[in-house]
Amino acid sequence: KKDNGQRRKKSGGPFSRTEQRRKKAQRERERKRRRQERGAAMAGKFVGNNFGQDDVDKLAEFEDKVDKNDKEQMSLLEEMRRHVKKLEDLRKHEDPRLSFSTPEFREAQRIFTDNFKKNFGKPVEWAFVKKHAWSKPQLVKLDKPVDVDGNPWPLDAQGKPILKA
Repeated sequence: KKDNGQRRKKSGGPFSRTEQRRKKAQRERERKRRRQERGAAMAGKFVGNNFGQDDVDKLAEFEDKVDKNDKEQMSLLEEMRRHVKKLEDLRKHEDPRLSFSTPEFREAQRIFTDNFKKNFGKPVEWAFVKKHAWSKPQLVKLDKPVDVDGNPWPLDAQGKPILKA
């Protein structure tokens, strides 16, 4: 038979493209899983958001309900006590300023971002401007200052921008 200049496709085999793709996808999944485990281990170091009074209350509630004669329940209770004590010790020595997930940090970050978007209440005097639609933007000092929306900024008698106090 003539193949008309076309290559014959190999089917199966240990080095087929489908096998290579399958192994590559498997390696990628494994790498992703390891990265997530590493990230979870690092993220787990800050206990402040994961441990609270409700955990201590849950332990106290379980202590009241436990049957003192049941060996399995007592071992579970002891494990819970150890775990709560460990978390309390970890929380005692941690610095909440190191966490980026505390409500205080999130609020400060939100305020900063809002002010950043408004140029911290100052006029925009320099901007990237395109002379033509096809040209690259260049940093240019504007003739008159504008706000972040492009509206003219109020000026005083000498032509200087009036800053909001």
